[in-house]
Amino acid sequence: MVQVVFDPDDMQDTERSLHTRLIDVDSFDVNIVPVVHLADRSGDTVAAEICTMVMSQPGATVVMASQGRGRSAAVVGSVAEDLLRCLDGPVVVVGPQSGVPDFSNPMIVTLDGSDFSQAALPIAASWSNHLGPQPTLLRVIERDASESTDDTENEQYLISMSGLLSTLTKHKVPYTLQHHRDVGAAVCAHAENIDASLIVASTHGHTGMPRFMLGSAAAAFVRNAPCPVLLVRPAHAAPTEALPHTQQ
Repeated sequence: MVQVVFDPDDMQDTERSLHTRLIDVDSFDVNIVPVVHLADRSGDTVAAEICTMVMSQPGATVVMASQGRGRSAAVVGSVAEDLLRCLDGPVVVVGPQSGVPDFSNPMIVTLDGSDFSQAALPIAASWSNHLGPQPTLLRVIERDASESTDDTENEQYLISMSGLLSTLTKHKVPYTLQHHRDVGAAVCAHAENIDASLIVASTHGHTGMPRFMLGSAAAAFVRNAPCPVLLVRPAHAAPTEALPHTQQ
């Protein structure tokens, strides 16, 4: 548990506060180490300091709470937004509606057909392999459910992604294709319906839900999801040349 301070005079009070807050989680069978980090340089943000700490510990994952409000309605919170801009690794955001999962229920992996969204699959596989939840794929086409459309190509795409993730996890990976005008609402409703343990998504994509920095879906995820949301900003598109691409 890390808290960043910018004034050395705040160190002692902050340490006492962290130790007091840890009493509330004594029932969890996990060793939590409180760390009060004094910012090295004036003018740095909390996110910049956390990024420096994470980059010094390869493989680290940031877990943080957010109210889903940032500098605009489209971001997940100003600190979370800044972290996602500077980190390539995963950031787990716990919103105000999130419960405390035991990872016995499925986790949702969102896809939009882009290489960027597919780049989240290896991280989703790792979490599944280590914590046990069965992954299930979800693609929401931003379109009214009443509109007629041929979903053959989208179905084939999800079948391919299901096969890939099944190979990585040894789980059978079901998938769901939906049409909805509000992608964020559709994902959160699906998470509620299946009592999901986690939602996994890439923070960049060419259409639909993963356009987190500019769209409204991420804010909706964090504000309304009944479970934590694992966000990944890949450094570059995953090498998926052999996988099919689809159009909205």
